Amino acid sequence: MTDGTVSQEQIKKAVERLNFEAYFESDQRVVPLTSDQKKKLDIQLIAGGEKLSFQNHLTEGKISIFDFFAEWCGPCRLFTPKLERLVFENRNKLALTQVDVVTWKSPLARQLTKEYSIPALPFTLIFDDQGRLLGQVAGNNLEAVKQIITPK
Repeated sequence: MTDGTVSQEQIKKAVERLNFEAYFESDQRVVPLTSDQKKKLDIQLIAGGEKLSFQNHLTEGKISIFDFFAEWCGPCRLFTPKLERLVFENRNKLALTQVDVVTWKSPLARQLTKEYSIPALPFTLIFDDQGRLLGQVAGNNLEAVKQIITPK
């Protein structure tokens, strides 16, 4: 019989099943790249929440990852640095476009809801080096992104 308490590990596992991440004060966070590190990579930022033609933002010869986030989104602040590190470690293979959705009422949010049934932020779309959609990931699930970009 248990005393009814729930451990941090149990909370983390339950939240992971929802494709998000529980973060506790004692946990070490992934540090975002510096601006100097980003300058050497294929990372671009699109702000404003306007509709987007993905084909216009693909990087030729690389897998293009679109990271949809909002400044007010806590899970996004944990996930985006992980994607940046992934691009840093795979700089010859990956490009990252960080796209600020701004609000759920923005034209971009409506576009994502209609075209991809976006359930929440963060949300990730991944296109191959020919511009074909490889997959999408809802939530803070870096392992799912890695599975999509890894050749089978």
